[in-house]
Amino acid sequence: MKASWIIVSYNTKDVTLDCLKSLQDHETTIDQEVIVVDNDSKDGSPDAIAEKHPWVHLIRSGGNLGFAKGSNLGMAASTGDLVILLNPDTVVHPGALRRLVDFLS
Repeated sequence: MKASWIIVSYNTKDVTLDCLKSLQDHETTIDQEVIVVDNDSKDGSPDAIAEKHPWVHLIRSGGNLGFAKGSNLGMAASTGDLVILLNPDTVVHPGALRRLVDFLS
């Protein structure tokens, strides 16, 4: 079962990078994709994400769509059996997402 993690970002560069690092460091056993929808951040978020986490599917929305529309854009691009929305300030602890995927399966 494949999981799609959707993160909507707007001027949250540092916490989004921390979130992505925690996903990369702790959840390598899950068939997954990570999609970040950037709502036209002015703090360098999209470029930093593209540079530090090239494995992330980055969608540059071109405007501030808000959380709901940004989430819908990410979900439309997802290919997972499970779609989970993560806030950009989420820090994933070891095993947490594995337990979530197992529970939802």
